[in-house]
Amino acid sequence: MAEEDEMKGVILVDLFGGISGARVAAEAVGLEVLSHLYIEADDMAAKVVEKTWGECEVQPVRMKDVLDFGAAEARYIWLAAKHFNAKTVLVTAGFPCKDLSALNADGQGLHGKSSGLFFQLLRVLEALRAQKPEDCHIDMHFVVENVLSMEASWRKRISLGLGVEPVLLDPRNMGWRKRPRLHWASFELKARDGERWYELQGVRGLDVKLAKPPLEELLDQSD
Repeated sequence: MAEEDEMKGVILVDLFGGISGARVAAEAVGLEVLSHLYIEADDMAAKVVEKTWGECEVQPVRMKDVLDFGAAEARYIWLAAKHFNAKTVLVTAGFPCKDLSALNADGQGLHGKSSGLFFQLLRVLEALRAQKPEDCHIDMHFVVENVLSMEASWRKRISLGLGVEPVLLDPRNMGWRKRPRLHWASFELKARDGERWYELQGVRGLDVKLAKPPLEELLDQSD
C-alpha cells in the first residue's frame, strides 16, 4: 500500500444527496473525487446528477434507498479507498429537515418519518467504522448539515449522536443567498485571515469570506 503522503483524493459517500451539492463543494475546494457513491431517493434529483457527471471519468454510482447500505457496501467503500490510494473516505449528509424546520408547526423532530432518517446516517457511519480493515490507515470524516431553526433539544440530540458540536455557516458572504445552516464536521474548522467567529442562538458561527461568483453567471440569459 502507498505511504500516506502518496495518497490523494477522497471517496465520497453522499447520503441524501439531492443534486449533489456535496460533490460541487468538494470540487470547488480542490478535492479530487476518486469514487462517488450517491444515495438519493428522488428520481428527478438523480437525473440532474446524471446529467452533470454522467459522462465524467468518475461517474456517480447511485443507491436509491439508504436502507440498502449495509456491511457489504461498507466493505466496498474501503476496498475502493485502498484501490485508489485515497487519503480520506468523506461521508456527507444533508438529511431531511422537514420534521425539524420551524416552518413546519406539526413537525415531530427526529421522531418524524423524514428527519428520523438521521438515525440511518448514524447506522451508515457505524457500518463503515465496523468494516474498516485493522491495517487500514485511511481517514474517515463526515460533514452533516441541517437547518438552524430546529429546536435546541433536537440540535443537542444530533450533536450527541455525532459526537461533535455544530458550526453555523451561511453562504451570504460567498454567494448571493442568505441560508444559515448548522454543520457538524468530524474535523476542526479554522478561521482564516479576515474571517471571524460569532455566536447566534447559542451556536458558534464562522463568518466565511469567499469570492462571490458574478451574478450574471447565475441568471438565465435566454430570451
